[in-house]
Amino acid sequence: MNSEHFDVEYVEAAKAPALDACGDENLLCNYPGPGFLRLRWAEWCGLARDCKGNWLELPDAAQQRAAHKVRVAIVQGAAMAPVYVVDALRVDPPALAV
Repeated sequence: MNSEHFDVEYVEAAKAPALDACGDENLLCNYPGPGFLRLRWAEWCGLARDCKGNWLELPDAAQQRAAHKVRVAIVQGAAMAPVYVVDALRVDPPALAV
């Protein structure tokens, strides 16, 4: 690429994508819940990268929880389940704003 014809505006626009519902403003939480897998930190770290991640839990008015992220892992075939890392710091989901 010739540096004399470098389009700076194009690079700056591509560098910062717009935030969406899964953006960084949502906190990654670690708490026990119904249906959560209970793993130790070493077990979580030992999972293959393509078998773990996080997903966005949407706001839940019944439990008064705001949107937040939780860890997930693929278990038994292609099923995904939320994960509670038992020896990591517990972080409860934020409360809904009134």
